[in-house]
Amino acid sequence: MILAGAVGAAALAAVVAGLWLMPSAHAISLKRAEVEVAEVRPAPFEDYLPRLDVTAREAEIAARLGDVSAQELALQRAQTEREREVAETRYNLLKARRELDKRERLRAVGVESDAGVKTFSDEAEYHRARLASLEASETRETAIGAAQAAQIRALAGRLNANLRVVQESLGALVIAAPAAGRLTNFPLQPGQALKAGETVGQVDSERAYKLVADVDEFYLGRVATGQRASVDVAGKTLPVEVTRVLPQVSGGRFRAEFAFQGAPPAGLRRGQTLDLRLTLGDTRQALVLPNGAWMEGSGGAFAFVLRPGGDRADRHAITLGRRNPRQVEVVSGLGRGDRVVVSSYSGLEPYAQLILR
Repeated sequence: MILAGAVGAAALAAVVAGLWLMPSAHAISLKRAEVEVAEVRPAPFEDYLPRLDVTAREAEIAARLGDVSAQELALQRAQTEREREVAETRYNLLKARRELDKRERLRAVGVESDAGVKTFSDEAEYHRARLASLEASETRETAIGAAQAAQIRALAGRLNANLRVVQESLGALVIAAPAAGRLTNFPLQPGQALKAGETVGQVDSERAYKLVADVDEFYLGRVATGQRASVDVAGKTLPVEVTRVLPQVSGGRFRAEFAFQGAPPAGLRRGQTLDLRLTLGDTRQALVLPNGAWMEGSGGAFAFVLRPGGDRADRHAITLGRRNPRQVEVVSGLGRGDRVVVSSYSGLEPYAQLILR
């Protein structure tokens, strides 16, 4: 009896162990060679922002205007298609009613049955209901088109008013620069027609430059006028300062403007891209992980942490703090020495465990 009990216990232990080794429904197997791992460690956290974009965004705006034109064209095509459907349905209803009338006359003389007439009656009713729906939709779309036409007429009125001002004053034909400087971007050709308010050139002030950066909205509350930054120009690091912060967020970014502290370097060109670092706070020790592809999939809300054996990684909820292009600060959920999967989490969001083979 004692031996049998020992065997039963061993069998139970084997079953429990087998269940532990089986992958759960919320686990996925990955090749170990394809997984990148980093260790949570204390390191100096440099609280700074990278230079994102210093060029003008005229091309992006032009692309959006092109999208608007395409949408207007699609709206016109849809309106034409609706009108075609209304006309076609109206014609089908006319044919169905004629056929129904003929079948009812045949039924009156005993040639057509009630069931036969019912088929044509149903078809006529279908076309009638469809026509009513299409006409109601057309009425709504016509109202929208009328509102758009009113806007177009208002715009045309403003343009015509501007044209009259130009025609009434010969002095308006003389274009004067608003400030002294170097004339650039002047593509006018003899005989070229201009519209009121159209840009005809650009005047760059000599030795006066402004740097413009588009910054992730995550840092909106931490960038302020007067903050110091540095920019790399021709192998030299020069100090700059935040002169203006535009809080409007567009596409997940806001804009900040910078000015050189002292004389700007020679050889700068308008639209030139530079590397800029904006310091947000003092460098201090923190638990950090590399900032990389894993942040895009998790949003900084969770991480897969390897078990001591290294063959499995469990999903842990985490809290992150500051971040820069190279590092993220770990606030909670991870400890020093934890090994974390830092390769892409794309497709791994539904899973609670990774099995590494």
